[in-house]
Amino acid sequence: MVDTMDTFYIDPIYIANKNNINVKPIKSKKTKGTWLGEIDLIDDDLCGYIEKDNSGKTTIYYNPNHHENRQRFTIAHELAHFLLGHLNENQKEYRDFTNSFQTPNSDQKEIEANKLAAKILMPEDKLYFLIYKKGITSVKELAKIMRVSEAAMEYRLKNLGWIR
Repeated sequence: MVDTMDTFYIDPIYIANKNNINVKPIKSKKTKGTWLGEIDLIDDDLCGYIEKDNSGKTTIYYNPNHHENRQRFTIAHELAHFLLGHLNENQKEYRDFTNSFQTPNSDQKEIEANKLAAKILMPEDKLYFLIYKKGITSVKELAKIMRVSEAAMEYRLKNLGWIR
C-alpha cells in the first residue's frame, strides 16, 4: 500500500499562481436580523468561479465550505477554463455550480474544463505508475492518494479507457 505522498499530489493553486492567477476563497455575506443572529451565507451549490477584472487580473474563487477534494477539483476546473481560452473580452467570468460537474453535461466548455481538470489532478503517468507498477487497483485508494473524490477518480479512469 502507498501512503498519500507528495510525489502524487498535484497542487492546482501552485499551477494557477504560475499562470499569474490568484486563488481565493469566496467571501461569505453576513446577514443580520434573523432569529439565529448574524450568519454567514455562501450558496452551497456555488463551487467556484473565475473572473478577469477590468485591469486584466484573473482570480479563481472557491467555496471554502466544501470538502478539500471538491475545492481542489473546482480550482483545477476554473484553471482549465483559463487554459482553454474560455475567458475573453465577451466572457470575463465563469460561475460553476455543483451541476457543472455532473455527467452527463451538455455544455461543451464545461465538459472540456472537467476533462482538463481531471488531467491536471490525475496525470496519466502517475496513475499508470500506481496501477501498473504498484498494483493499486482500488478506486478508493487511488482517490485517497491523489486527493480527489472517488467519483472524479472513476471519471478519469473511464476516460483513460482503463475501466468501464
